Amino acid sequence: MAEPSTSFEDGAWSSVISRLPAELIEKILMFLSSYGDLEQARLVCRVWNRLVSRIIQQRLRRFYECVANGKLNFKVVPNTSRFAPSPRFSHGCCVSRNSMYIFGGCSPSNTAFNDVFELDLKDHKWTRLRISGSPPPPKECATMVAHKKRVIVFGGWCQPSRTGCVSNARFHNDVHILDTTTLTWSSPCSKGVATGTIQPCERAGHAACIVEDRMIVFGGAQRQSRFNDVWVLDLNDMQWSTPLVRGRRPSGRFGHSQVAVNDKTILIIGGCGGPNMLFSDVWLLDLIQWRWQEIEVRNQKWEAPQLWCHPAVLVQDKVVAFSIPRQQSQ
Repeated sequence: MAEPSTSFEDGAWSSVISRLPAELIEKILMFLSSYGDLEQARLVCRVWNRLVSRIIQQRLRRFYECVANGKLNFKVVPNTSRFAPSPRFSHGCCVSRNSMYIFGGCSPSNTAFNDVFELDLKDHKWTRLRISGSPPPPKECATMVAHKKRVIVFGGWCQPSRTGCVSNARFHNDVHILDTTTLTWSSPCSKGVATGTIQPCERAGHAACIVEDRMIVFGGAQRQSRFNDVWVLDLNDMQWSTPLVRGRRPSGRFGHSQVAVNDKTILIIGGCGGPNMLFSDVWLLDLIQWRWQEIEVRNQKWEAPQLWCHPAVLVQDKVVAFSIPRQQSQ
């Protein structure tokens, strides 16, 4: 006698689940990962869509409460993959869909990398990607941002090796795009360079963010120079432009944080202008009027002890900065 089918195609299991109370279905759905699984579950039916929306709001509300109360807890995710990246710093990092990508960086012995790793945010597994095409050169302090199914890497530098094989630091202003679907590198801006199209000079330690179909770049450094210029890369025709920005502007800096508040405004936080020139100021850039405005920050006694070379991220209406403990800054 043939065993009964347990597949969803015959409708048996879906019929059973559909008869469960909504409260029980919601408790089951709460075990699903926020990365992908919940979004798939909400496509099943209107009831599931409503339950998933409520679960997502509950998780966000708990997270916001933790942020407001200063009770964020970190945990180390066990590394079960032999394809994890080697120890490094000053690498690029961004999130695209349900994966986190990192590019390049530098080893403790000043060896620069140009490899790419992907971390699946659902199962926390690393994969070293095998990518075709012409990759960027090994470098650190480049920006890496996600746009649709692409990852854009811009700028960066390669410092002299401790072995003495490379004596001079090399700065870059190239743009490389990784198609995360085909796993192919391309460098579409190289054609514009040959025809004399304007472009930002070589730099590292700058910041970039995506606003609609544009990549907005601010600041950076090259040897003794510190920049406070703004550049815009149109991601449709891959053309650079530099807007005329009005108003008093931030000092030249590198290592600052930059987040897109909405499709009209970006926020700049902190940075470094050189030896003994650490910034903790906050600026808004209006992308419609192209005007800078310094923001007066209240409760400055609670600001992060260090706001340079430390990441910050926008979470709804809050910017969360990762810095050093307060006692460490005394």
